[in-house]
Amino acid sequence: MKKILIINILTFLILGILSCSVNPKTKTSQSLENEETKVSPLNEILKKTLEEKEPLAEEMTLYELLRIPVFKEEVIKRYSTKFHAMAEEVTERSTPVQYDSIDNYYHCDGLSENGTVNVKYYVDTDELDISMLYHGLEVKHDGTIDCGHWVKGYYKNPFGEDDLNDPYIEQEFRGKVNDRFDCQLYIRFEASDHFRLWVEGEYCCNHSPKKVEMLIRDEDDGEVYSIDTEIYKNSFFINTYQNYLFSRLLNKGNLNISIRYLTYLNDYYYYRFRIYNKTNFWAAKTVNLNI
Repeated sequence: MKKILIINILTFLILGILSCSVNPKTKTSQSLENEETKVSPLNEILKKTLEEKEPLAEEMTLYELLRIPVFKEEVIKRYSTKFHAMAEEVTERSTPVQYDSIDNYYHCDGLSENGTVNVKYYVDTDELDISMLYHGLEVKHDGTIDCGHWVKGYYKNPFGEDDLNDPYIEQEFRGKVNDRFDCQLYIRFEASDHFRLWVEGEYCCNHSPKKVEMLIRDEDDGEVYSIDTEIYKNSFFINTYQNYLFSRLLNKGNLNISIRYLTYLNDYYYYRFRIYNKTNFWAAKTVNLNI
């Protein structure tokens, strides 16, 4: 009797183990089937349009696609709200959405005076690839453009408030005065298309210089450039005919800057600054000043 009971118990346990080992496989296969049958929201939009026999290449453009709620939601989810808003801004004119049956993907483009947008959607991988240029500058997924360390500011109006019609961008560069003491070179670019520079530091010249001599050496090729300046109080301005040269050098970086002040007491102050990296001046000017 005991033997029969033991056999029954063993049989029950074996059946239980077998049933447990089968169920996960069954569930896994079911979940795989569900994943295979699941259709991406993006693919669903485009596929539905084709099934309704509305010629996609003639009926829908990127301009319209960006404003479809489901597509907009996917762009924001995969990129960002700011990125989508910029894409809408740039896409004033757009080409029809086209389908490549060989590689199984959709593609379309948009453009305006501000930039270009290129969209590709790969059906097999559910990949949404959007590249965007804003005034020739690459837009990141979060909708920002790399403007380096430039800071935007405003001149004040007669009431001490920021004058929104008079902006500028500015950056500080560290160096040495007379090869001994720390100092800072401030480079400010104004919306009026002027470069204004000045130097600060404990041992720097604290009054208007009589003359300013400025040399820039491009460390990429060793070329040395003499920059003409005009003095105004404690600042000096780059002569406008050299604006492009100065902005090009400043944008690319890898420079040695040598500045010599001659005071009215015939004393000399030597300032030296090393700019190693690209400053992205052109990007900062375009984004912050719209010029």
